[in-house]
Amino acid sequence: MQHASTSTKPFYVKTVGPPTMATMSGKSEQSSTTESSGWHESI
Repeated sequence: MQHASTSTKPFYVKTVGPPTMATMSGKSEQSSTTESSGWHESI
């Protein structure tokens, strides 16, 4: 679980920072819930 927390922290910050980049990564359809979907996928 320790590694999960560390992985979620940077991922979340990245998604919240550049939302456009995350959407271009292939989450165009989930642009509205990029941080939510991305966070879930990360885990």
